Amino acid sequence: MTEDQELELFTIKSKFFREIPHPKLILKAMAQVEHLGDIILSPKVIEIDLQTNLDVFLQMHSDKIYLLKSDISKAQKPQELYNALHALYSWQMALIRKLHTYLPDQQDFQDETIKQSDPIDSYQVAQFIRANDIPENQIKTYICNQLKADPVQFSVLTKVCLQAGKINSNVGSRESS
Repeated sequence: MTEDQELELFTIKSKFFREIPHPKLILKAMAQVEHLGDIILSPKVIEIDLQTNLDVFLQMHSDKIYLLKSDISKAQKPQELYNALHALYSWQMALIRKLHTYLPDQQDFQDETIKQSDPIDSYQVAQFIRANDIPENQIKTYICNQLKADPVQFSVLTKVCLQAGKINSNVGSRESS
């Protein structure tokens, strides 16, 4: 690799050190990495169980994200970075799909304060669920009650589920086309 390619590799990696960006930005970074070298575009399929309860899933997600951040920071070659970004994208989309399942069956909830670009902190959401002792079978009811209440008072759980709904309708519709 040339010095310019190494610098670009580092620049791409640095975007993932603190927060995990929107899935579209992960895909954009993957496309940038493709231009740095010979990339095998068939990384292994990542199986993620969306049937597990949310608290356990959030813990698994947090653990995996920490490992993937480490893999991203250690990547020395474009293929290594591409594979780590692919896994990161898979886990972020799984999180978004999982959170989206807790929204009530209604059309898009319009709230301009919910931004797709805000990072989703699975650890913070898990802490909220534990601190408020919300059982798995009551999460959807809790969110429905929040949606009926004043939107200024949305909890972190409700906000990330609404955010996941927006992202899923935006990114998910493009994946299927």
